Amino acid sequence: MRQQIRAGYADGVVVVTHSVISPRRDEYKQELRWIEEHSGFVAVVVPEVQEGLR
Repeated sequence: MRQQIRAGYADGVVVVTHSVISPRRDEYKQELRWIEEHSGFVAVVVPEVQEGLR
């Protein structure tokens, strides 16, 4: 995913749930920050509200 976004081949990703990116909250947040820094997006099909993910 990172290579595709960095190279300009993808603008972002669509995932079914946040755990596809990472089941760990800290890693998930880190990935979201990286994607945001590279002007990408994440679309979550089944949004899940969890403490600390907002």
